[in-house]
Formats: sequence, structure tokens, C-alpha cells
Amino acid sequence: MSSCILKKQNLTFYKKRFEKLKYTEEATVAAKKILFLLEEKNSPHNMSTKYLLYLSKYSKNYDDKIFYQEKLAKIYFKSSTQINSAIQIWFNLISGSKSHKKNQYKFLIAKGYFKIKKYNQALLELNSIKTITKKVSLPIQLLKIKIFKELKFWKKSIALYKKIKKTFYIEYKKQEMAMDLISIYKHLSLHNLALRELKDLKTYHSSPNFIQRRISVVKKRIKNQPKIRR
Repeated sequence: MSSCILKKQNLTFYKKRFEKLKYTEEATVAAKKILFLLEEKNSPHNMSTKYLLYLSKYSKNYDDKIFYQEKLAKIYFKSSTQINSAIQIWFNLISGSKSHKKNQYKFLIAKGYFKIKKYNQALLELNSIKTITKKVSLPIQLLKIKIFKELKFWKKSIALYKKIKKTFYIEYKKQEMAMDLISIYKHLSLHNLALRELKDLKTYHSSPNFIQRRISVVKKRIKNQPKIRR
């Protein structure tokens, strides 16, 4: 008998056992086994939600409950129609959590709000995060920039990128955040600032010829700009 057929039979067996023994310790064991088998088969995530919900409510161990709630929220977050459910789980998890976990949940809530275009709520969550380490602050600042761009807060986006460049220069170079800053400068017709950033970018970019072509385009735009009469 092939392993695929055997796994299918095992899955059917544990599903029946789960339904028959609900609200008992045996049902908890069956639910865990079902999740393991579904994961092995790379089954769609929505097939797991029923069992994750059960384990998040009825697991005897507190840490297990948290673990399954986090997994459930992760699945909900991937569905555009269930992001609010993910946000609600993260809000519930904040109470009783240690500060570093609270910060993690607040960041996830902010990402959820961003995904459903509730930008002001997302900013409120990000601004409420306390005692941020240098490592944690970068993704927070990058999410803030995304929000500022959606809200057309260009000056705030530029200021934050400048701060990132100063504090996280290595990451700034690796992730080529400069290209996004340059696109903001171009959008605002700040071509001289875009040119300065491009020249800096050329010194460490893996394709300097590509950057040189962009420099030429920006120089042309500067040249063709109407002269301001004094």
C-alpha cells in the first residue's frame, strides 16, 4: 500500500476519531495528528482552521493555546476576507504578553491594518510600540514609509528614508531603498536631489551602467526644466 493512500486512511481515521471524542484529551491528540498529516500533504491552509480553532480553545497547556492562536492568525492574515479576524486574535494575545511579544503583535496588527487600507490605525499601532531595539526598528520604519506614501506624506517619507540611510547604511545599500527614495524625488520633481542620490547609489550598485543610464535621464530633465526668472 502506497504511503499516500496510507496517509489518506490515517487522516480519515483521525477525523472520525476527532468528531467522536470532541472535548476530550483524545480529541486534542487527534486534532494535533490531523494537523501534522495535513502539513505533510501540503494541504490548503483552510483545511487546518477547524482544528487550529479547536486546539486554540481547548488545549490544556497555555503555551499550546498561544501557539495555535498564532498559527490561526497567520492563516487568516493570508486571506483578504479574514484579516480582521487575524487582527482580533493579535489584539487578544497582547494582554498577558511580555513586552517584546506585545511589540510583535502590535507590528502584525499594523501590517493587517495596512493590508485593509486603514492607514491611520496602522500608524497608531506602530507609534504605540515601546522600547524598540535597533534591529526591530527597521521593519517598523519601512512600514511607516509605505503608509506615508499611501497618505501622500512625501516629506515624512523622505525624512524617514534619510534617517534609515544614516542608521542602517548597510541594509539601505543591500535593499536598494535608495531607488524608492529616488522615485519620490522624481514624483516631486526634485531632480537635483534624485541626481545626488543616484550618484551615491552608483558607487555601490551591482550594475553601475544601469544607474548611469538613469543619471543621464535625470540630467536631461534638469537641463530641460524651465528656468526660474529672478
